[in-house]
Amino acid sequence: MPPTFITLEELSACTDVRGAMDMYGERKVVPMMPKVGKAQGGICMLYPGDAGYESADAELSGSRHRFWMLKSGWRYERD
Repeated sequence: MPPTFITLEELSACTDVRGAMDMYGERKVVPMMPKVGKAQGGICMLYPGDAGYESADAELSGSRHRFWMLKSGWRYERD
């Protein structure tokens, strides 16, 4: 679910197949090994590289690599 959502969001930024192939051809595969953290209004899937990944604490400040699954909607966040 979240990896598919994230991939579709990334692809929506591409104007054609060549743009998508270039985007994915230039980067390394991003590991998606989530840890589930609690969040107000839902859950937060934390991925390697997120400040809260090791402790599964979505409240920690710092780097972001996470997917919010909230009642208000879903959102991918990565800096």
